[in-house]
Amino acid sequence: MALGLLVGTGTGNRISVLLGQRDREGAERVLGQGLRLALINGVVLALVVCAFQQAALARLRMRCRGFCHGHSLHAHRGRWAHLSHRAGVYGQH
Repeated sequence: MALGLLVGTGTGNRISVLLGQRDREGAERVLGQGLRLALINGVVLALVVCAFQQAALARLRMRCRGFCHGHSLHAHRGRWAHLSHRAGVYGQH
């Protein structure tokens, strides 16, 4: 997202300067380059996400295995004791 904002902002600023100089052809050229770069960035990002999607989801499932299968926080009292004491979840301590 940051790369898209960078390209969009830079392209917009350059087009604005060129239009202020009455260089319509230069502005159209910069617009074309910006669109091409945005398209290439989008395709590359989509390919990277598709390539690593299964591995990332598998790792995420392994991390939250205990909480994704209906376990409550009460079963993990020791793990969350520092939070429950402040919130008063388990009553008086």
